[in-house]
Amino acid sequence: MLTKLFNLLGSKRSRQLSTISTLAEAVMAFKRGQKKVGALLLGAAIISYKRSELGYLAQLAAKLYQRKLSKAN
Repeated sequence: MLTKLFNLLGSKRSRQLSTISTLAEAVMAFKRGQKKVGALLLGAAIISYKRSELGYLAQLAAKLYQRKLSKAN
């Protein structure tokens, strides 16, 4: 079962969708003036294109950082 999940996450279509959605989130962060979050999400998009499972982790880290920033304000 885990093998099927990893195969799905590692598929070309999954990498493309992950990259596109992360890029969209990066653009929105830049529009909100959150340059660091946008840069982190841009990096996550690049990672997602190569390895989607690592991209998901990078995206999660960027989201946690974004949440930490919003709680500080």
